[in-house]
Amino acid sequence: MIAFFETTIGKIILVIIVILVWGVNVVNFSAMNSDEGAIALQEVRSINMTELTVPDREVYEYSSSSRNPFTLNRTRAIEPTIVPETNTNEPEFQWPRLSLAGILDGMVVISDEWGQSFFLRKGESFLNDIKVKEIVKDSVILEHDKKELILKLN
Repeated sequence: MIAFFETTIGKIILVIIVILVWGVNVVNFSAMNSDEGAIALQEVRSINMTELTVPDREVYEYSSSSRNPFTLNRTRAIEPTIVPETNTNEPEFQWPRLSLAGILDGMVVISDEWGQSFFLRKGESFLNDIKVKEIVKDSVILEHDKKELILKLN
């Protein structure tokens, strides 16, 4: 095969193939820069952004009795929390969705709903001044503005 491309006829065929490939590429690139591409771009820009909605989060729930313990729970929907109206301008504190991932040697591992993990000891604070008040055998007590939340290991 190498001997064929070293001959004059082989070189001519190779040059023709290269010219054909480059010609196809030039035609494709010129089609992208034509007026039809501008019309398609204009159609994309005319989308009304207020009509687009973000779908609800999927809810996964652990079930030890199920064949697949991490199946999607489609029967339970996330219900929005109703915050009672108050006269103060300061918004009421909402506990973030936290889970206790583990306890080890006086340190807790807490994960939030976005998958960020925090390694904390008693008395340390995280996420808007949430303080680790107490660490016990299978749970941790968190405190924020004299309100407590108990997280237990799964």
